[in-house]
Amino acid sequence: MLAIPKIRKIVLRNEHVRMMLEEVHRVYPQEACGVILGQFEPDIARAQEVVFTRNAADSSVRFVVDAEELYRILVRAEDEGKDMVGIFHSHPTTAVPSGVDQPFMEINPVVWVILGTLSEKIDISAYQWFDNAIYPVEIVIENLEEDIGK
Repeated sequence: MLAIPKIRKIVLRNEHVRMMLEEVHRVYPQEACGVILGQFEPDIARAQEVVFTRNAADSSVRFVVDAEELYRILVRAEDEGKDMVGIFHSHPTTAVPSGVDQPFMEINPVVWVILGTLSEKIDISAYQWFDNAIYPVEIVIENLEEDIGK
């Protein structure tokens, strides 16, 4: 198993954030969820792909990723040389970890990107469980056009 380092920031492309917002609106009022695949650098998680999953809990206050679906995603990621660097989900409130999130963050200490749906403004934040505590993670959004040379 990959030892997850303490992450200072997660780098997402603007396309990833746009897709997350679309998924949140698509499944609302249920919580949206998915995994973020990419690479770990010394204290950075660099996203290459966001894969949305069905919320098996079918709930507006918690999410469950189906184990078989997650397994298929992780096998493909490994074949492509990618790691699961993050977990994405939405909240019907603000973008902070809930009491329900914490025990799952402990067993999945990747970056947790949360998109809150309480206000009209984009409320997105990231956190990581590390050394028995939850730490905020800076989100850096890169422009996709710059990435492809436009």
